[in-house]
Amino acid sequence: MARILIIDDDVPLRSGLAMWVASRGHEAVEAADAHSAVIEARAHPPDLVITDVQMPAGGAPMLLQSLQGQEELAEVPVIIMSGMPEAQLKQWFPSTPKRRIHPKPINWNLLTLQISELLGV
Repeated sequence: MARILIIDDDVPLRSGLAMWVASRGHEAVEAADAHSAVIEARAHPPDLVITDVQMPAGGAPMLLQSLQGQEELAEVPVIIMSGMPEAQLKQWFPSTPKRRIHPKPINWNLLTLQISELLGV
């Protein structure tokens, strides 16, 4: 079982994603923005982060910078979700072995694959 931190300011989407993650046997932890997500991650490091890009009180760029600045969080894999054009997302968030881009609306089969790849299961 992995601890998955889900960050999105869209409450129904975040809650639905958390329920889906929990139904797959993982622990789902929710945060509404990057600032509260960083506080949560420092207190209880996640195994994986799923985050929206644009949110009030800090979005994905702030989140990634904060995670990479913490030795114990720098290697946490991240799935970046957004309805923005994929080409733009890839420009802002270059591909790494520990990062995936996921388009909205959610493709549940693709998300399952991305989580498995990043968690190594």
